Amino acid sequence: MAEQETKRIKRLHVESLFGLYTHTVDLKLTDRVTIIHGPNGVGKTVLLKLISAIGSGNWAYVMRTPFSRLEIHFEDLSRLEVSRHDGLGVEGQLFDDAPQRDSASKDNTIKVSYFVNNQSTFVKELSAQQFLESKQAYIIAKEIPYIRQIQDDLWIDIRDDEPLDAEEVIDRFYRRISPSKRKTLLIDMPEELKNLRIGIHFIETNRLLKKKSRRSSRENSAYTSSVSYYAEDLKERISRILGQYAERSHLLDKSFPRQLFAAYEGENFHASNQSPQLEQRLGAIEKKREQLQNNGLLEEGSETSFGPLKSFSMRDLGQLDEAQRKAMILAMTLYTEASEQKLAVFDDLARKIEFFLANINHKFRHKRLRIKRDVGFEAVDENERTLSLDDLSSGEQHEIVLLYELLFFVQPNTLVLMDEPELSLHVSWQRDFLPDLLKIVELSNFDALIATHSPFIAEDRTDLMIPLSAA
Repeated sequence: MAEQETKRIKRLHVESLFGLYTHTVDLKLTDRVTIIHGPNGVGKTVLLKLISAIGSGNWAYVMRTPFSRLEIHFEDLSRLEVSRHDGLGVEGQLFDDAPQRDSASKDNTIKVSYFVNNQSTFVKELSAQQFLESKQAYIIAKEIPYIRQIQDDLWIDIRDDEPLDAEEVIDRFYRRISPSKRKTLLIDMPEELKNLRIGIHFIETNRLLKKKSRRSSRENSAYTSSVSYYAEDLKERISRILGQYAERSHLLDKSFPRQLFAAYEGENFHASNQSPQLEQRLGAIEKKREQLQNNGLLEEGSETSFGPLKSFSMRDLGQLDEAQRKAMILAMTLYTEASEQKLAVFDDLARKIEFFLANINHKFRHKRLRIKRDVGFEAVDENERTLSLDDLSSGEQHEIVLLYELLFFVQPNTLVLMDEPELSLHVSWQRDFLPDLLKIVELSNFDALIATHSPFIAEDRTDLMIPLSAA
């Protein structure tokens, strides 16, 4: 069965969360940003984690979370429903804000249903035993090179000798395995559920540390700072783009003589129609190249092919006869088209980098970020001395992490779940957060659901706020 398109979520509804709370969240689809707020303990974070778990297929977490019913309504009027049949979430039971590890017994079951036009297309009963037993952890651990099984229900992380039970293996490493391998954990699930695409990206509160990649798994620490991780990520993105740029340049350069002769002999080329536009297009190319150099994506003095033509003055054409003039305008036209095609490779990355740098450097004091192809990005002081990224303040690191995640890791049509974006941010930066987010949403085409305690995040945009009541 072919995979469905990513579905856009328009409403979330949960009943008897922790056995106490019922919440309905109608997402603000026009502005694409929704802000939920409420007292501690009403389940803001758990609601985000629950939606994230369903989106990624982590049914083990869903099984342990105490609620009676959850509905996810999509813009196309279909909906996914998950209901419990084990008593967890019954009114009167008390739970901490995070689900208890022993809250899911092997007798627990949930029912997953999917509806189109109010008609059920599938219903599936799932038991805790299907998702919490060691066979699931065994499959996951086989994909992680530094996890070793030492007993029937006990594993160890050889990087730091930390013991892990089955649930810990599932929780920590489920997202680290490939989507195809995840499907093996749902082998008895309906194909409709396996292929139901719900784009979710969760930005949690502990966002200043990142798991190291497998390539770094032999190092002593299993974690690295997120800012260093993202600098390395940007370095790799730039390297890939430069590779694409070189490949496209090679192909265009190789085909230039053939295109030149073909165009010169063609009957549809009219030099008089091309001449007025060339100076403007050539100027735009040079401006774009200069911007790419300023942002560290191209080296100073780098040229596209046929460099001498770029400095040719259109006034010089008056000194040529008609045949020479036609030949020169033709060559310059092909050069311009080739240059535009080459530089277009950078468009998406350059646009994001420009926003990233402008936003960060507007906020930082006595320091700034700059792009360097060999390190991704680095921090420098007013005297251009390089600063350690790890020595930046927690607020500065949070700002970098939030912006980088939103700009470079979120796919279009995704629902971004963001927990407490205000962490470590000065009040002025908190006030800037929503306007910045709205710009990024427009740039990258995603929805955002934010859980916050800060009154400064929303400021005067109370129309985007939804309270989660403790009543």
